[in-house]
Amino acid sequence: MQNSQIPEGNYGSLVVSVRTAGNALPVEGATVTVSNATPDEPAFLRTMQTDISGLTPLLPLSAMPKSDSLVPGIGHPFTVYNIRVVKDGYYVHENRNVPIFAGITSLQPVELIPLAPYNAETTRPEGNLYFSSEQSLDTEEN
Repeated sequence: MQNSQIPEGNYGSLVVSVRTAGNALPVEGATVTVSNATPDEPAFLRTMQTDISGLTPLLPLSAMPKSDSLVPGIGHPFTVYNIRVVKDGYYVHENRNVPIFAGITSLQPVELIPLAPYNAETTRPEGNLYFSSEQSLDTEEN
């Protein structure tokens, strides 16, 4: 999709959509970190928070020029970035080598998976899981 908020020149943009429960619910307040995937560039770029809709603000990112897609042997006509999403109560999610094209806004969906609802070290399951020596597993009387 085209977007007039992308800066002039060799830039694309990125919006990350963070959701949970089979993409049914947005996740507000998730921390999204975008970094370069290429080793010759500075690694860290920007950290953002998701809003009530689970979306990050539009992030302009440098991208390969569109004209490079017409030149044989240049390689891929996009620039790649890594995305890391962190939110308390959820597993950390990472997307690597996300392509960004010049002049295009990319929407990157992320589905967070909740952590287990209890801590095995501090919580015991409910119910009678132990039998005393007086209890019998056999309910029939002989």
